[in-house]
Amino acid sequence: MSGERGAVSGERGAVSGERGAAPGDPSPERRGAVLDADLRVSRGTFTARARLCLAGGDVLALLGPNGAGKSTLLAALAGLLLPDDGHIRLDGADLTRVTAAPDDARGRGPHVLTQVPPSGRGVGLLSQDPMLFPHLSALANVAFGPRAQGVTARTATAQAALWLERVGLDGLGDRRPAELSGGQQQRVAIARALAAAPRLLLLDEPFASLDVDTAPAVRRMLRDQLRASGTTAVVVTHDVLDAVVLADQTAVLVDGEIVDEGPTARVLVAPRSPFTASIAGVNLVLGTADDGALVTADGLRFAGAHPQGAGRAEKPDGARVSLPDGAPVAAVFRPAAVIVGLHRPEGASPRNVWPATITSLEHGPNGIRVQTTEPAVAADLTAGAVAELGLAEGTPVWLSVKATEVALHAR
Repeated sequence: MSGERGAVSGERGAVSGERGAAPGDPSPERRGAVLDADLRVSRGTFTARARLCLAGGDVLALLGPNGAGKSTLLAALAGLLLPDDGHIRLDGADLTRVTAAPDDARGRGPHVLTQVPPSGRGVGLLSQDPMLFPHLSALANVAFGPRAQGVTARTATAQAALWLERVGLDGLGDRRPAELSGGQQQRVAIARALAAAPRLLLLDEPFASLDVDTAPAVRRMLRDQLRASGTTAVVVTHDVLDAVVLADQTAVLVDGEIVDEGPTARVLVAPRSPFTASIAGVNLVLGTADDGALVTADGLRFAGAHPQGAGRAEKPDGARVSLPDGAPVAAVFRPAAVIVGLHRPEGASPRNVWPATITSLEHGPNGIRVQTTEPAVAADLTAGAVAELGLAEGTPVWLSVKATEVALHAR
C-alpha cells in the first residue's frame, strides 16, 4: 500500500509511522509526543521564525493573517520543507536538525545534520481539503493508515468502524467520498488521521471548507477526539474560535514572527499585539507605565485595573496598580465599553477621556461599529445612537471609558 497516494505523512492528509489504534482513552504509550521546535524557514524572500514547545497531549493554535507564515512552519514540521536553520524534536529525538551554512560555503545552502523523511516521522497532516481516496469507501479510507503500518485487515477494519462511529458516521462506511457531503468527508479525514495514532497531528485550516452549519459540529467532534486520544496537535487557523474550542496554547504569527504566545485564555484576554486584539474583539492601546497608569507616545493617559485571572479586575475601583515606571504596558477594553459624544463628558465617575476623529462606520455585532483614530479605537453603538449624534466619517468626537473597564497588562 505504500505506493498509494496519501500514504506518507503530509501528503493527501493521511498519516503513517505509528501503529493504528482504536478510539478510546489514551494509554501512556499512546500519549502524544513532546514537541520542541526552534526553526527559521524561508520561501523565496519570505522568512518565518518560531520556537514551539508542547507537552504531550497539548494542542497549540497558530493564529495569524494570510501570508503570515503559518503553513510554511507547518510544512517544515511535517518534513515537507527544509528549514534554513534550527531543529524539530519529538520526545527528544531529532526529526530535523539543520545549521546555517558557514560564510565560506559559497551558497551551498544549510548543512543538514538530520532530516527524517515525512513517512518516518509519525506526524500526520490534515488539510482543509479532506483529500480522501476517491476509489475507496469511507471505511477503507480510515483503515488505510493502520493497514499501511502492518495491522491486519480484520483489525484495521474493526478499528475504522469504531472511529467512524465516534465521528458520527456509523452506517456510512460503505460509501465512497463522492456519496458523502463535504462535512461528512471532513469527518472521515479526521477519523483517518486519528486512526493512525500519529505522535503529532498538524491541521491546516481544517474547517475552512465547511459551511457555517457543519463547522461547529466538526470542530467540537475534533476537540473530543484529540482529548480522548491524547494527541499532540498544532492547528493553523485565522479563526479565533478554533483557538477557543481546541487549543490549550495559542501563538500569534505576523509577518513571519511570533508576536504573542501563551495559554489561550491569557493571549485572548490580555493581547500584546494589534492583530491579537483585533481577533479577540477588543481595543488595544500601547504605551509605557507612569505612576500606575499607561501613557501613550502622544501623551494620552489611561487609568485602569490590574487583571487577576481571566479578565477579572484585582482593583474594581480602578485604583492605581503597581507597574514599574517606563515598563511597556497595554490597555485592553471592549468596544461596547467606549462612550461616544460630541462634547467632552462631565461627571464624577473616573473615566479616561480623549478627543478622536471617526474614520469609518461598519456593521458591528450589535449595531454599528465606529472606528476612530488617535489612537485607533473601536466603539459599538446602536444604529439609533449613530443617527441621533449625526456621526459620519471625519466627525470629531469625544471618547470615554471608565477605568473599571480598562485592564492594564505588562507587555
